[in-house]
Amino acid sequence: MTRELENYLLAYADEKNYRFPSDILIVIEKNRDIKVGDLRIEAKLDEEHVRKVEEPKKNSHTAIISPEEAAELGLYSSGEEAFLLQVETGSKFSIDRDLVKIGRLEDNDIIINDPSVSRHHAELSREGPTYIIRDLGSTNGSKINQSPMREAILEDEDCITLGKTDFIFRS
Repeated sequence: MTRELENYLLAYADEKNYRFPSDILIVIEKNRDIKVGDLRIEAKLDEEHVRKVEEPKKNSHTAIISPEEAAELGLYSSGEEAFLLQVETGSKFSIDRDLVKIGRLEDNDIIINDPSVSRHHAELSREGPTYIIRDLGSTNGSKINQSPMREAILEDEDCITLGKTDFIFRS
């Protein structure tokens, strides 16, 4: 079972372009303090086995590269555009520009027919590979994973609540 979990973790990390500083090791142990059906996961870094990173050369320079070049180098994926999935309806809203406005009025890029959503509720901005959501002073507020927020950096699979409407962010 541990090998299967390690393989799954490595495949998921590879899919998301995550890199581990050392090999991973999964150990399953009994713990009588945890009730049946519950699971506790602990992660730690074994400093002795961390891979060494080469020091930059003395005359190295920072390079400015395009998003396409960054994607080619594996620095971030420029694949399918990010989108919001409305939980209740299953509607998919593409985030296909650098600034996407969300609210009840027709002048928004994403129009939400929900009286708890403000006329101009929030905006999503893309800055390179990063997506940021900002509440625009809405009446009923915005949440990320059930925590109130005014501004937040989005991660894949975050749950966004605008008023009473829930979305899943996918990138």
